Amino acid sequence: MSFYTIGQRHECPSSCRIHPAMTSLVVALVQAALAFVLAVSSTMVRLLRRWL
Repeated sequence: MSFYTIGQRHECPSSCRIHPAMTSLVVALVQAALAFVLAVSSTMVRLLRRWL
């Protein structure tokens, strides 16, 4: 499963063709991971500003 297939669904080879439910699940997982990374980075920046 590679993430570039999300933007290029129409030109996807048969080897990386995923079920629509799986694609929506992958998109939701990617969005959740991005939100988690953003929250962690913002809290780390706040902690670093407190320490510095």
